[in-house]
Amino acid sequence: MGKIITMPILLIVAGIHLYKFSPKVINGIIGFKTKAASRSQATWDHANRRAGILLLRIGAVLFVLALLSDLLLPWSEDTLANIFAYSSLVAIFIVVIAVQIELLRKFDGKGEVVDKTE
Repeated sequence: MGKIITMPILLIVAGIHLYKFSPKVINGIIGFKTKAASRSQATWDHANRRAGILLLRIGAVLFVLALLSDLLLPWSEDTLANIFAYSSLVAIFIVVIAVQIELLRKFDGKGEVVDKTE
């Protein structure tokens, strides 16, 4: 069971960290580090908050699915662990793309708000 839920738990922890404890200043070490996210403090804050929320939600869904899979599927623990590890990597990729698209829609090239709806 422990192997199966490792990656979903890491997504949950990363999501909580990005949402609640993201760096207050743009930096190159920790946080949602993309060119679009680093354009201004507003883009930085928005990107970290949104990525945190998405990672937390996806991690929670994968956690529940991992628990159910362990109970209901006859596959080995290693097989399920691999499935959820790869699923988590795909989820991270999707979060990065989703947040990038959102940044491009909500902010201009200088990092100023274009769309004020949140």
